[in-house]
Amino acid sequence: MDQLAWMRNELYLSERNGENVFIIGHINPGSYGCDSEWSARYRALIDRFTNIIRGQFYGHTHNDEIEMVRSYADNAPVGVVLIAPSLTTYSNLNPSFRIIEVDVDTNVLVDIQQYRLDLNKWNQNTTGPIEWDLAYTLLDQYSMPDMSYGSFDTLVDSIQVDMNVTETYLYNLNSGSYKKSAVAPRDVQHIYCTAKHSVSEDAFKCLGLNATTGDLMDMAQQILPGAWKFDYC
Repeated sequence: MDQLAWMRNELYLSERNGENVFIIGHINPGSYGCDSEWSARYRALIDRFTNIIRGQFYGHTHNDEIEMVRSYADNAPVGVVLIAPSLTTYSNLNPSFRIIEVDVDTNVLVDIQQYRLDLNKWNQNTTGPIEWDLAYTLLDQYSMPDMSYGSFDTLVDSIQVDMNVTETYLYNLNSGSYKKSAVAPRDVQHIYCTAKHSVSEDAFKCLGLNATTGDLMDMAQQILPGAWKFDYC
């Protein structure tokens, strides 16, 4: 927990000095490999210092996804964890990188340009220099008015009710390797719950009866004591 104590002190100093903060890490707080107790405290810090935090950037999953951080007071969105897809192929995913646009005066996020390398195309074309494709810009891709937490939360809610959004999110989640097909309601719920919450225990509660065997095993690792329990993030 010393890591979070250090983070708390740094956030206090930044607030006192009138500074804005970008948080960059590897294992995203909502990952099932991240201890829920750690994530809950991380959530509390984001809730407390949402006034100065301008962005949270993570990797680890190799997927293109988001996690909402919610207030303890009223469950309103107070942050969004932006998880970038990997530059490596990793389980048939297309290599990806992104450019994050930031307002230089306010440090507020403006948009994201997501680039992707079409492996099917370039595995067949080995003579010329490869070219990265602009896969999407975030605001255009999801018809978002801005990068506010409310806009991201609206996007997450639409995953449950708009199949076009669900399939687009799935396609991007898998770096362009997802093949459109019938999406089971349980899969939709899984995508929604993991995007709606930044603490895995909250995602488990959201899943309810839709939790899979793998989800339940992850939950057991979170709550059962023992030396084999996952490390803190």
